[in-house]
Amino acid sequence: MKRLLPLLVLTACPTAPQFPETAPENACVAGAIQSGEQLLRIDVAGKTRQALIWMPEVDGPYSIVMNLHSFRSEPRRVAHYMGLVEWAKDKPIIIIGADGKTATWNAGECCGKAKDRDYPDVEFLDTVIAHVESVACTTGEVTASGLGNGAFMAHRWACESDAPDALITAGGTLQAESCSRTRPLPVLHYHGTEDGYAPADGSMGHRTAEYGLALWRDINGVTGEPTVTSDGELSCQSWTGTAPVTYCTVEGGFHGWPGAQDMPVVTEMVLGQATPNGYDWLDAARVVMTTPSANDDAVEPGLATDPAGAVENALEPGVDSEEGAH
Repeated sequence: MKRLLPLLVLTACPTAPQFPETAPENACVAGAIQSGEQLLRIDVAGKTRQALIWMPEVDGPYSIVMNLHSFRSEPRRVAHYMGLVEWAKDKPIIIIGADGKTATWNAGECCGKAKDRDYPDVEFLDTVIAHVESVACTTGEVTASGLGNGAFMAHRWACESDAPDALITAGGTLQAESCSRTRPLPVLHYHGTEDGYAPADGSMGHRTAEYGLALWRDINGVTGEPTVTSDGELSCQSWTGTAPVTYCTVEGGFHGWPGAQDMPVVTEMVLGQATPNGYDWLDAARVVMTTPSANDDAVEPGLATDPAGAVENALEPGVDSEEGAH
């Protein structure tokens, strides 16, 4: 039954509009692509994959947040739990909730059937981004976001792909021996001190949070000691470099998203609310790295590359792979 929940949730709205396969006229104008939730079905390595896409109600160009769900969960539930859909609907931001096959992600050394079957999840995420950028009016800015197994995957994707240029996660960092990325990117990570699924100290068998963050500090050219700020239940260490790295711990926090309804953070620090303040922090860090303006990198619809060629095989609703939608 645990495997069925993600499939049931994602197929509960058979009339949900399909995300376009080609760019509309005036793609930067609100409504050119219908606002609200849409479904993208796409073929990657011969298997049907899908993602939910939430288009905002305002004009573009649009940045993208690729949000990756936790272990045995699904994109709609997690995106709403984290507050992303409501936060972004009146901002020039496209939220993408990619769907892990078998409700898990192949994050390298973890997790579940996705790892055991070596699903090409990095290729999947790259293909989704390429398709969205070929259809929508985008800035080229892509934030990788995730919780738990989704956090593991977000770190792996940022290491192996040049698509993400910012990273925000909770409850997990890199679960791989190395990170091949050379281009710096701002990183913001949260971990609850009472996380019982993927403790920051690695005591449940995962790599420690510090392991992954140390790799990012190296990639970002960090030197010197961190600046430490603390108030109430939140304590953050921030390192400066070509791009910043910030690591916040939530005293008494569990395996959840800081600031969500079931994980309120008692603090006067704005970073206690991961949505929206964590994403705002990343945008400020990204602006520092962008010269002279993020809008100068706007991608004209239809010009984004599709290295896998998979966008040509976008499927109609109701066509599933051998394991359904996962």
